[in-house]
Amino acid sequence: MDNSFYIFFTAILAVSIVVWRFFPKFKFFIWISKGSLTQIGVLILIIILIGISFHLLDSYGHGYGVGNYTSASPVKHFFNSVSPEALYLFKNNLYMHFMAAFTGYILLSGLFITTFVSIFHQKQELHDLGKIEYKNVNDHYVIIGGRFLVGSIIRQLRNHPLPRNKNCCLLQKIYEKKPYIMLLTSEHVPTLKERLRAQLSKDQFSKVIFIHGGQNCKEDIKKLNLKTCREIYVLGENNDIDRDGKNINTAYLISQLFEDCVKSQPKKTVCKVMFDKHSTYELFQRGLGGSLANINFEPFCFYKDWVEKIFASNVNNSFGIKYFPLDRVPIVKDSKKFVHLIIIGMSKMGITMAEEAAHFAHFPNFSSQQIKTRITLIDKRASEELRQFRNSRTGLFREVSYQLEIISENKPVKFEFTPQRNNLFTDIFFNFIQGDILSSSVRKRIKDFVSDENAIVTIAVCIPNPADALNIGLNLPSCVYDSCRSKRTVPVLVQQETVESVLSVNEHHIPTKCYQPYKNVFPFGMLDEVTGIVCDNDRGAQIVNYIYSFASEWIRKNEDFLEENKEYLDWIINSILSERDKVENGMKEYLKNKAEKDWEEMNIKNKFSNRYSAASVEIKLRSVEIPPEFFRQSRAFCEKWHTVLRDNANILASTEHNRWNMEKLLLGFVPTSDTEHMNCQRDYSCRNFYKNRYAIHDAIRPFHELGIKDRVYDYFFVLYCYLICLPGDE
Repeated sequence: MDNSFYIFFTAILAVSIVVWRFFPKFKFFIWISKGSLTQIGVLILIIILIGISFHLLDSYGHGYGVGNYTSASPVKHFFNSVSPEALYLFKNNLYMHFMAAFTGYILLSGLFITTFVSIFHQKQELHDLGKIEYKNVNDHYVIIGGRFLVGSIIRQLRNHPLPRNKNCCLLQKIYEKKPYIMLLTSEHVPTLKERLRAQLSKDQFSKVIFIHGGQNCKEDIKKLNLKTCREIYVLGENNDIDRDGKNINTAYLISQLFEDCVKSQPKKTVCKVMFDKHSTYELFQRGLGGSLANINFEPFCFYKDWVEKIFASNVNNSFGIKYFPLDRVPIVKDSKKFVHLIIIGMSKMGITMAEEAAHFAHFPNFSSQQIKTRITLIDKRASEELRQFRNSRTGLFREVSYQLEIISENKPVKFEFTPQRNNLFTDIFFNFIQGDILSSSVRKRIKDFVSDENAIVTIAVCIPNPADALNIGLNLPSCVYDSCRSKRTVPVLVQQETVESVLSVNEHHIPTKCYQPYKNVFPFGMLDEVTGIVCDNDRGAQIVNYIYSFASEWIRKNEDFLEENKEYLDWIINSILSERDKVENGMKEYLKNKAEKDWEEMNIKNKFSNRYSAASVEIKLRSVEIPPEFFRQSRAFCEKWHTVLRDNANILASTEHNRWNMEKLLLGFVPTSDTEHMNCQRDYSCRNFYKNRYAIHDAIRPFHELGIKDRVYDYFFVLYCYLICLPGDE
């Protein structure tokens, strides 16, 4: 028998095995299940060609003697290449002859085609309604809920997919350049599809798999193949009343599903859960969620993500808007300048912006001159909103100074509140104004704020209604926009729903030489832009964790030295700086081998604390007139920057501690009483007992009242904070 026969059928067998083995991973089933007319047509064509092949093979096997094939046609040429013995064997095999004829006639019959099309129409209908189960999908993303920002998340996942699982086969990596996204929703699937088609490109939409079901139904959750996915995003539905509660329940359900495989997985699956209420979000910031140990649980808040984008990063590369930092002018220890953030509207976004500003806006001139950052909130219902705000932050409002101004047609009324204890460690002043932003009295107050020569003013219009917000943002007192005459810049941030707002095309595309009164008016808070949720960069926070770990070990080894020389701070600071080579080399090794594992095992409370510390570094560097951009360019920075940090170590450490105090107060901690403080001094273990059991922290106090060990932690951080600004590859 000719070898070509064996080669031909061996090749067919090999291809069949490959298809059978790998097509499920190639998502061939998904391709079929979508049931589009093109796909149906292609499949029917393939089947017809198979039938024709059987017919041809059968026909050319009849009526010809062995070895009598003389035609020059391509088909007959193929049969001439097959050995006579093989063809004779096929021709005389009754079973193969019958199957060839039967298969050919059936496949070409109208009955089969009709049945086939009917099945696919049913499949198409089920697919459109999201009622198909995709068991063979893996290495994908999962989104639970069809909230307003689902389109933005899909867009980011498709444009910037995370690294795939390492255990993927080579053929799958070649075939599937970008992963699928499975979307579970209780919303009417065709309606959601139409909404997403308007937001996504054809390529982005093509890889979304829709599953109809409830987010708290265990059977529906199992359809998402969670154990083989890359990441999970729990968003909730637009029409749900208690979205935060449902999302929490979903997170617990997901954690239970991972219980049996958490030990076998080299890395826990990341599960990011969205919360609307800042109060709910902060419960997890404080450490709630210990029962979610089977997953890498990451809570996020839409409003907080946006505010951090403005205050911490200052640049949104997706649509090119550069936001000004709160400290546009370096606020050094001798400066009379102060940051003044004016928030119009005590909405969810407004309250979040006030709290995040309290996290970030800390400067050295408070420690030297007691100059505080001012945060003013203006609202028609300010007194009522203040009551709610104060009830949710009882620890904070016991330790900070604040006032309430009620502006009406009559004489304005002002109520001032001062803490009972000394407030030397609280460097934020809150000012609440109750009044109509369109009234002349409130507008006069804004003029006064902007006219203050020492104030670095930023105005944020946090009105949920885009039209109302735009109207207010473009009709503030003229002094806000007249930067040419005043030689001062007053950024105005206006909350909008989409990038394609009036502001995006109003002034920012006008030639530079033209008069641009609204050039410093910027949209923010867009629903279709949430980059920080998908693309977290925790490298800086991991470096902070490393610095504090190094400091803890160094303190343990040098306890006697610190106690003997606690009055000689310069000596201690120089001793810390002498560890520079060890710190820098150790950081490289830590980021390479240990950082990710430590970060995964870290509790949520410490993660957020490290993130806030990392986000404050650029403000600290600017406050000692060190440009943070200098460190990003190269590791080969000048020695003088180390000298600057050393000379300002004490004032920077005090500033960092003021920031830390505010962070703890915002998270619900309170300082110790005098009796509790004495107990902590006698027995250091009491500190952890008060902190963990009652959220009472002994270190919430002015910097100069801290023990030497607590101060050394702050020294370590400010002396090595530049490491966070270094390029990622160094």
